Amino acid sequence: MSLTNIIKYYKSLLILLILCFSVINSFSQGFDWQKDSRMPYKIPEFYLGLQAGYISINEYGDFNLKEDFIECCKFQDGDGKSYYFGITSEYWYDAFTSFNFGISYIINNSNFIIRTIVPTRNGDFITDYGLNSKISASEIDIAINRRLSNTHLKYGFGLTTTILIQADKEYTEQAISNNVPFEKRIISNGKISDLNEIILSPYLNISYDLDLGIGYYASPNLHLSYNIIDLLKNESWKRFSIGLGIKIYRSLK
Repeated sequence: MSLTNIIKYYKSLLILLILCFSVINSFSQGFDWQKDSRMPYKIPEFYLGLQAGYISINEYGDFNLKEDFIECCKFQDGDGKSYYFGITSEYWYDAFTSFNFGISYIINNSNFIIRTIVPTRNGDFITDYGLNSKISASEIDIAINRRLSNTHLKYGFGLTTTILIQADKEYTEQAISNNVPFEKRIISNGKISDLNEIILSPYLNISYDLDLGIGYYASPNLHLSYNIIDLLKNESWKRFSIGLGIKIYRSLK
């Protein structure tokens, strides 16, 4: 699936979610937390909470694998997944506008495979080169959101700053044709370009706030992101990601 088709697919999904949630009747941002007119309740503006989620990733690369400093193949398309958890906050500027700030720890696993074919006297020598990477990082995200009409549905955009903590990479070569003298080998002296220590990724998000009782609410969310800084210092490695997450807030009053 091309990047253009992926973007069209997720754009259609976002529009469908907006239409579905728009028909739900609900109170304004503060929910109906005032139970008695004789006991006025001031709706809090600032909330602190926890967040967690899962991210599915389409990888787009254009970088070389080197074995003993010799280029042997170039990785292009891959896939990945991430899990994250952390703390988050939300400040309501007014009844329709809010700001988010969060810090998370994220673990990412990515896989690339590229097939190589080398003609020989005994037929084509066919193998698959593979890259499996595990990256752990901290993420700082900021966002601005707007409520849709008088529902609890919010849409917005933000920026995530990813700070690299640790990266482990494994390179392999898997036999495909019968004339390869091994089944699978680990390329212990393989190398790709160094990773950038800081990556910036703008994102779009849509969420819906659910009342959990006075001073508490949950916010399941869907977000799309694309990194504007490559993961590698000298070559191209981009990601288009779709994530599903949950945030649970408690008011600070």
